[in-house]
Amino acid sequence: MGQILLSQTACLVKEALVDSPMSDSLIPLQGKPIVFTGAMVPHAVRGTDAAFNLGFALGVTKAFKGASVGGVHIAIQGEVFDPDHVAKLDAAFKKI
Repeated sequence: MGQILLSQTACLVKEALVDSPMSDSLIPLQGKPIVFTGAMVPHAVRGTDAAFNLGFALGVTKAFKGASVGGVHIAIQGEVFDPDHVAKLDAAFKKI
């Protein structure tokens, strides 16, 4: 099975980068999908996208596991990003 990691969106990209301090703890998961997600607004606040992003990340993890896709990914706002090619700009994530 893969792994879903929740993070604050302010540091989501930084934490998902393979050379981050967190990367050493992810070594046992090599070859399996590792999906980071988060929300701009906490789950307890009405109108947040937290539940959607978590459900989306779960679906991405299962789909990638079934397709034997490993590596680190960011699943947020209905899109999947490569941490090396994404930036958080204000309230949105953009491919770069």
